[in-house]
Amino acid sequence: MVGPSSVLFAHNADKVDGKNAVGSDASVAARRGKLVATNKNTGRLPNNIILKASNAERIDGIDSRDLSRRGGRAFSDTFTESSPMSLTVPGYGNFVLFCDDNNTPSTPGDDLVTYGYGHQLGAGALNGMRATFATSPTLVAETTLFNSDATNTFSTISKRDDRVQVDQYLRSASGDKVIRISAWAWEDSTSTTECIGMIEAQILR
Repeated sequence: MVGPSSVLFAHNADKVDGKNAVGSDASVAARRGKLVATNKNTGRLPNNIILKASNAERIDGIDSRDLSRRGGRAFSDTFTESSPMSLTVPGYGNFVLFCDDNNTPSTPGDDLVTYGYGHQLGAGALNGMRATFATSPTLVAETTLFNSDATNTFSTISKRDDRVQVDQYLRSASGDKVIRISAWAWEDSTSTTECIGMIEAQILR
């Protein structure tokens, strides 16, 4: 018959599946290979219980580096000659789509669009810009590559048409700042004075 003192502490009772347990304040070395208890006040495990979650750099599946590189976007389906559409990216520049009523403000379907920018990347900045122009979606478009020197003052591309698409790459002379701009615009054939467009910036560095 087993006496009362024999059951006060069963053999291996201080283990779970053969493993010892430590408190939540135990050091990383002390808790190696052991069970870790939650904190008695918060009910949580220590913050450093895992080195890094496998998806720690993603938010809704998006890489955190891509989030930080987004420079913003602008969209309008009602911008006019008197009120261009613009996107300002602090430290990089101001990017603008213009709508021109072509001196016929009462005639729908003959407005013109163009693109301009003023950068903040300092002297010696480089500009790689490809612009495509067309009078309608059914006609062959003309694509133009513009010069690689980016002026410090505001610059507007020399050509305009019913439709324009711009892909621009701007880089500071030192290479510490790089930005890519995508811009689309076309005249609204249902309006006498309005254009439709979008500007999107992606900060690459």
